Amino acid sequence: MKFTRSLSTFAAMAIIALAAISCQKEPGEKTILPEELPGTFIYNGNTYGIRSVVLYELDNNSTQLWISETAGYTTVDEIENSVGELVITIPNSKMNGMQVPPFEQEGGFVKYDDKQNSGWCTLSCQIDKENKNISFSFSSQSLKAADKAIEGRYSGPYTVYTEAELSNQWSYNRNAKDLVSAEFFKMEDGSPSRIILYDRDSKAVELNIPESKIGTTLLIGTSISIPEGTSVLYDNGEEFKMKNSYGSILVRPGSDNDLEVSLKLTNEKGKTLCAEYNGAYTSRLGNKTNRCIYDSGIKDYGYNGKFEIAGVTVSEGAAQYTFTFISKEVTGGAQYVDMNLIPSLTISKEAANKGYIDLCNTEYLWSFSYHNFQVDSNEENNEEKADAAEGSRILISRSADGKFTLDIEITYMMTKYQQVPVLDENGNVVQEPVEKLDPVSGDIVIEYVDKTEIVPCDVPTSIDLHYSEQ
Repeated sequence: MKFTRSLSTFAAMAIIALAAISCQKEPGEKTILPEELPGTFIYNGNTYGIRSVVLYELDNNSTQLWISETAGYTTVDEIENSVGELVITIPNSKMNGMQVPPFEQEGGFVKYDDKQNSGWCTLSCQIDKENKNISFSFSSQSLKAADKAIEGRYSGPYTVYTEAELSNQWSYNRNAKDLVSAEFFKMEDGSPSRIILYDRDSKAVELNIPESKIGTTLLIGTSISIPEGTSVLYDNGEEFKMKNSYGSILVRPGSDNDLEVSLKLTNEKGKTLCAEYNGAYTSRLGNKTNRCIYDSGIKDYGYNGKFEIAGVTVSEGAAQYTFTFISKEVTGGAQYVDMNLIPSLTISKEAANKGYIDLCNTEYLWSFSYHNFQVDSNEENNEEKADAAEGSRILISRSADGKFTLDIEITYMMTKYQQVPVLDENGNVVQEPVEKLDPVSGDIVIEYVDKTEIVPCDVPTSIDLHYSEQ
């Protein structure tokens, strides 16, 4: 973080003089003021001196004035950690001399310690950047939890607080942490999409946004209706209350597995939540129905597609479960008659109620089969079988009444054979001459046809299966 401090000669001398008598106190305690302070404010009938002003420019088109009775503060954190801080948040559109009644409708507020304006408020603010001087006056009719007016004025020097830009990071109240991965859940039932950003410890930020708002900047403000279903969580599930918050949210999935997320929010208490992410992500389906989606990796393969699951049979052994899924039909109406075409999962009983299990890194024994899709935990001992690809996972949960919920996402590279053209050393298609009789002229003509060969290639084969007992 970078800080810029500029004080006039008068203000510097004043601060030195005041530092000796300035002390922290409980809000509401009457302050004995020296003469010729650059500013004061009145609360609950007491007058307090303004000895430090820090200007904090947020990224959501607003500016905060952090004000303290204590001299010498140059950062937001210093003032916040003191007693009795005064914070004024001003929409940038209302800066520089404009009277704003009531400015809280556009995200402005006055907060003193833990009390915040709940009524009519006016503000006048003028910044002289060339001379590093700021002048402001304010009056708030009432403060929450106090129901008392607060007003003040100031004309003097200020310090600029600049927060470092985030890059694949998130921050709550200016405490930045690195982001390491992201998930994007598109909901099958049409409910809001879910985006989860992870830091090294947990879920850092979770966004729930209507699908219609994905790809566009969603503005949040006290005078703006928040789309139904929009919510923001942080730090492993703490709710960031959207009422009376302001800022912006952008979620934009791009090509080449790239996701852009930009989050800039300030709540009614002045707490900020920000995130900037641009990188790879895992795309998943959420709010799944009882179904199975199979992709063989071969175009126009007869069993590709989505089909419904009508039920499941469970065989319980001493150490394992075996689930056999009863499918209704494949897309197109073909009925299942071959047992090889019925999904089946065998897995250790210890895997139940453990959350999602990483199939590439688990001690639990498991196997899954469907048609020619056969993969299990012992693949590393069988060179003829492929390993489950990174991201493959299984969830098994069992309720108190014995009902199961299963979510299976498995991908692996299967060797397929396909016909490809033969190329020469220059990359040109090799052609074979073929003699043919021209039926009109009776002449022998030579035509050239592409030469092809059958070659093996590895293609991703995937299963996405979900079933929840009713």
